[in-house]
Amino acid sequence: MKLTKEIGQEFWGGSLDGTLPISFSATTQLHSSSFTFATLTPHNNNFSSDNESSEEEPKSLCWRIEKLPGTEPVGSAFQCWMGDGFPIHRAHVFHTINRFRKLHFNKRALEVMEWVIKERPYRPKELDYSYLLEFRTKLHGLLYNNLVIACLDKGMIRLSLASMKKMRELGHPISHLIFNSLIILHSLPNRRKAITRILRQMRADKVDPHVSTYNILMKIEANQHNIEGLVTVFGDMKRAQVKPKEIFFCILATAHAVARLYTICEAYVEAVEKSATGNNWSTLDKEIERTWGILQELPHVRSKIFVVAIEAFGRMGGLSHAEQLWIRKSTLWLEITLSIVETFAENGDIENAEKLFEELKKENYSRYTFVYNTLIKAYVKAKIYDPNLLKRMILGGSRPDSKTYSLLNLLSSFKPNCVLL
Repeated sequence: MKLTKEIGQEFWGGSLDGTLPISFSATTQLHSSSFTFATLTPHNNNFSSDNESSEEEPKSLCWRIEKLPGTEPVGSAFQCWMGDGFPIHRAHVFHTINRFRKLHFNKRALEVMEWVIKERPYRPKELDYSYLLEFRTKLHGLLYNNLVIACLDKGMIRLSLASMKKMRELGHPISHLIFNSLIILHSLPNRRKAITRILRQMRADKVDPHVSTYNILMKIEANQHNIEGLVTVFGDMKRAQVKPKEIFFCILATAHAVARLYTICEAYVEAVEKSATGNNWSTLDKEIERTWGILQELPHVRSKIFVVAIEAFGRMGGLSHAEQLWIRKSTLWLEITLSIVETFAENGDIENAEKLFEELKKENYSRYTFVYNTLIKAYVKAKIYDPNLLKRMILGGSRPDSKTYSLLNLLSSFKPNCVLL
């Protein structure tokens, strides 16, 4: 929610919790008789920006990245910076990102965040991932789609239409998912007349109806037991040359079964069996690749999704891809484990923190400084002195940093017979 609010401020110059420069009545948002695609125009806001100095300190990381030739990767600037003996702190990266945002260097900003997430000069936090998502969506127009869908989920139709108008002005493509959501919001009998206008606007925006769009339209007709309407939607789908999938035939079969048209129902059941892939996963390779590409755009991907994707790529014969996903899944598991260790550390639970730390050590995840720092913190919270922690850290292949020595200094105060000055 915090991320959505920050993104809203970036695009609209206000907040999404009441200060957006768009006025609408909550009591009339779903009033279908006034539904129209003559969208509201947000008030123009004059975005003020602080005057930036035209010259930056030549040795700053931001300056080095900004002056890179367009064809040179940002990694060279980072390597040069570290080669000169300078550490990379989160503040350096955030300063660079904020400057590039004001300069509209979205592609360069995305490259910076991709390098940070991949190379991990420090442990990425939620804000780092939010920056990565922000600049990915700015480049591909996905952010507006996500905002509109989020608004539609809350039933905020007028605000959604205003966002769609802004997307058209900026030339961003509108996803079929937005129109799907609009159709669902107007699926009740007293609002269904608006669906025709939604589909008309969909054609005007040159958005091809997806198979899921037809599934929704079919489900609406099926809920009303309207067999004639089902046939009409099926005909529209054939003319659009959209290939139906199993769920489509399931809706048709169910609707005809309810209408006691069992012979037709059996025909659609057979169609379901024919459209199913069975063990022939090779027919789904492109579909799985496309679906996985969409999932990777999400800020969070659940572990179960990784398992399903690994199985799918494995059955398709894409073993190298499956192996890569297994590594990503392992990384996700390690980060979750570390989060649990952090909880134990906060409570000074050394026993459980050490047990999970051993799991991280087996996977060589303890080579990261912040992992060992978390373990040391557990000892600090428990007020138990261990003189071997620094030695363990170095021998374990981790490099102590300023936070390490700060924690060790605190820990030294818990030495037996230690007198604090």
